[in-house]
Amino acid sequence: MVKLYELSEVYNKIRQEIEEEPEKEEKWSQSLSDIEEDFSEKSINIAKIIKCWEADEKAYQEQILYLERKKKALSNKISWMKRYIQTNMEHIGVDVISTTDAQGLIIRLQNSPFSIVVEDEHIIPPSWINVKVEMPLSKLPAECYEYQKSLDVDKASLLKLFKEGGQLPLGVSAVQKKHLRIY
Repeated sequence: MVKLYELSEVYNKIRQEIEEEPEKEEKWSQSLSDIEEDFSEKSINIAKIIKCWEADEKAYQEQILYLERKKKALSNKISWMKRYIQTNMEHIGVDVISTTDAQGLIIRLQNSPFSIVVEDEHIIPPSWINVKVEMPLSKLPAECYEYQKSLDVDKASLLKLFKEGGQLPLGVSAVQKKHLRIY
């Protein structure tokens, strides 16, 4: 079976030969017509395959979206159930629950690492605030005040200060929450 690119090559060779020797056009006209017909038929068949693949691609994308929604719903259920157990364990003051069956499940309330909570960024000393200025590099030295800027509390440095036993400035606090672990 002749491939599409081979038909193209033969067709172009015949056309080139006709251009070089116009008197051969009549001799090759039927061959050109046959090649054009075969070329069209092959192109149409390839286009049909492409349309099928595009339909498959669309179906796969819809399935991906469907599965992502199902995954999100399941993830939300898991989070809700964990919070449900954690809230009730905290309410009655239990930190560990374990089973004696073959599965040997252990449910434990565990302390999370400390994190910094910004209570009021307006009273935090400027030495604990990073400024991000966005501007074209070519404009860096001049007129910086005209560009959008954003303030960001340096939580990593504040957390390091807290862990080293230092005093946190006003406007921030360190909190340690608990999370549920199921083994």
